[in-house]
Amino acid sequence: MQAITPKQWIGAPQAKGDTVPLSSADALKAVLEYRGFAGEVSEPAQLPHDRKPAAISTPSGSYKADVLHANSTRYPWALRTHSMSGASAEQALQQRYARMCAASHNGKQGDQRQTYMPMLLGLWDAVGVVHKLNGYRHDVVAAMARYKDERALEFNAMEGIAYWFEHTGAADSATRGTHTLVLSDHNAAFADLGTVRYHRTDVTEQQDSVQQWVQAHRWRATSLSRASWDYRSRSLRPAGAEGTPLGDIGAEDVDTAGPYGWQDSMRGQRRAQQQFDAQQVAAQTIQGQGTWRQLAPGTRFGLSQHAVVAADAQFLCLQVRHQARNNLGAEVFDALEQALGAVAVAGAPLPPALAGLSGGYAPAQDEAAVEFYRNQFTAIPATATYRPQTEDGHGVRLHPKPTVVGTLSAIVVSDGDPVQSDRDHRIKVQFPFQRGADASSALAHPGGEDNAPGSASAWTWVRVMTPWAGDNWGGVVLPRKGQEVLVGFLEGDIDRPVVIGSVYNGRGQDDAAHNQVGGGGAGATGNAPAWFQGNAHGAVFTGFKSQALAQSQDGTGGYQQLRLDDTPGQGRAQLSTTQHASSLTLGHLKGGHDNLREGERGYGADLSTQAYGAVRAGQGLLLSSEPGNTQLAATGALSQLQQGSDLLKRLNDAARTQQAGLPSEPESLPTQDGLKTLQDHLQATHSGSAAGAIGGGAGEVPGWSAPVLLGSGQAGVMSLTPADQVWVSGTQTALLAGSALNWLSQGHLVLAVAGGLVLYTQGSKAAAGSPNQETGIALHAAQGTLSARAHRNTATLAAKTQVRIVSTTADVQLAAPTKHLLATAAGAYIKLDGDDIELGAPGVVAFKGGQQVLTAPQGASMSPVTPSASHKLCEYTARAADFAGAGTMGAA
Repeated sequence: MQAITPKQWIGAPQAKGDTVPLSSADALKAVLEYRGFAGEVSEPAQLPHDRKPAAISTPSGSYKADVLHANSTRYPWALRTHSMSGASAEQALQQRYARMCAASHNGKQGDQRQTYMPMLLGLWDAVGVVHKLNGYRHDVVAAMARYKDERALEFNAMEGIAYWFEHTGAADSATRGTHTLVLSDHNAAFADLGTVRYHRTDVTEQQDSVQQWVQAHRWRATSLSRASWDYRSRSLRPAGAEGTPLGDIGAEDVDTAGPYGWQDSMRGQRRAQQQFDAQQVAAQTIQGQGTWRQLAPGTRFGLSQHAVVAADAQFLCLQVRHQARNNLGAEVFDALEQALGAVAVAGAPLPPALAGLSGGYAPAQDEAAVEFYRNQFTAIPATATYRPQTEDGHGVRLHPKPTVVGTLSAIVVSDGDPVQSDRDHRIKVQFPFQRGADASSALAHPGGEDNAPGSASAWTWVRVMTPWAGDNWGGVVLPRKGQEVLVGFLEGDIDRPVVIGSVYNGRGQDDAAHNQVGGGGAGATGNAPAWFQGNAHGAVFTGFKSQALAQSQDGTGGYQQLRLDDTPGQGRAQLSTTQHASSLTLGHLKGGHDNLREGERGYGADLSTQAYGAVRAGQGLLLSSEPGNTQLAATGALSQLQQGSDLLKRLNDAARTQQAGLPSEPESLPTQDGLKTLQDHLQATHSGSAAGAIGGGAGEVPGWSAPVLLGSGQAGVMSLTPADQVWVSGTQTALLAGSALNWLSQGHLVLAVAGGLVLYTQGSKAAAGSPNQETGIALHAAQGTLSARAHRNTATLAAKTQVRIVSTTADVQLAAPTKHLLATAAGAYIKLDGDDIELGAPGVVAFKGGQQVLTAPQGASMSPVTPSASHKLCEYTARAADFAGAGTMGAA
């Protein structure tokens, strides 16, 4: 069947004697009008000579519903409803169809069956055969695009379309007539031949008749169920048809129709009904014989003078087998045999175009053939809807579509973008056998069509297989433009493709990246693996490597990769990206990029980036150099924390015993409470088990109850920076050392507290081998000033034995600018208060020295006078003061 295009419509000759103009240009303009595309302004009668079918298609390959309508062809034509010039042609069409409907209704009045306007589009091919698309009731336009690629018989049977040929002789034409292919999906299209007699045959009869009439009844399924899985709607889209059960016997025909066999439920229901009707055709069939020469497939007739058949019954002729012989008399054959002898002449061979066709029944050469013409025919009642059979009695398809065994190679194509897909990750591919402007074979299509454009207009959207596919989860590996992929076909149906993988091609460089073959037709790229046997090592790399979109076709851009090195004894796993040279490498660390294995870089784990970095753990983070079996195993760190807590308690108890605490200080330091709380958090555990009936996974492991950051170094921890380092604590900070704690500063060391500062040392003997054997507290300033101040409270220096303030080279200054300065010892004191110096002691106050000169200030106008007074001391009071060690006492 040829494709129908406007170029072939133009200039089509008009059949003689036909009151309805066929598809000439003038007839199309008169009967049809062109419906322009959305937003397009065109003349109503303009023919779209050069318009491509893709222009009226959506990217998914389906036709636009707003452009194509029911009873239309591949181009948006429709019967005129307002054109005065086409009124007569339209009326002629309606009158002809009305006669067909009247004949099919048997002249009954009030028949309300729906009638449909036929579409007459004639098309002449190279041998003068006219294909007439006549009598479509349903919109089969969407299937017309497939018609060129599928077998016509299979297409017709699946759509419920019957076909037959009408032959018209014309002795004066070059082709001796025409053969018209008629397509129809309803009984009204069968031409009415009138009524034929059921009568004997004889040379004296002036009319042809039917001599044998045998009607057979067969059991058939009374219901039919079909289902077709549609991945777009995720449903089976069931469809079915029901018939009238014959008594108590009922059989159901249940089957599947392959993947997404119909677009929607309505089409599926119609397809099921058509298949059911096709099965019911054989339920009542008539086998007959006669001499009626007008009988032909695709006709309707009645039978008269039969004892059983009703006079008004109508039948549809499905098949006719003709038998005819030469009408020469026997005397002519006798004369020939007497003159030439008996000769057995074999039948002439069929021409090559008809090779393989069965010749059907032919009488043997010695068989008596009395009648010049006879036929055998098959018919059904006109009340039964005729549909062509799609399967034989054993379920085998009568007109199977070509199937694909195995897979086919294809090239991913696009409109120029590295990746072109839809929301569901479907892509476009082009096969090497396709011919067109950008074919892999560089061959043009012999029909002039561009079946290999090398762009997104090629073929259809194809799904891509992935190892995982779930609802918002799964694997995503989308082939890109130029890649070679393998295409499989669901149930072998070439119309149901799925990309199942991609393959490397070309010839890779021996010891370098990239391909020796740059590319090929249809935009194919040379794709060589990034890791291979070469560069002084075997094929030890396994993994995944992506490529920046802009450089997908040459492989020279940035990339992301997961590379596994399976070298014996040097295994590693590397997750890396060229963005900011960021990578995580585990195992045996080696240098090198791409396929190179270079020098050693270390062992274990390496996490690096040239940009920023962050390590976050919402429920806790452990940084430790000690081994452990569980994730948060830190036995050494927890033991050390317990030792530090015990040390802090002992030192606090000793300081409190020596009264080296701040006023109102609690018995337990806040730091001790904080350490206890921290230990409780770190000693918490979590337990878990698998959900449902899944076994394994049960147990208890450390699970901190607070988001703690714990750093533990089994052999030490160092925190170094050439810049600033800040330690901030919102509550308590404890620095504990089992041996010594050293704070060193090249510049200044500042300790600032808001509440109070206590410096206490127990004074225990230093451990053997300690670099500092001294005990006590020593504040040394090698250079500069040592300043100890209490700006808003009292500063107290206390010792069990001695407190020494010494300056080896300069002075020691004790100053109280706004208050007095008081020094006491064993009851004696010295008090400096403003201009006064007051000395007091329970005993003798002695001034000793080699020379003592007490003079008044220089420039005084008078000599100092010491007032005299008579003091009477109370002996009881004096003794009490002396016992208490008081430096002064009141006078009596």
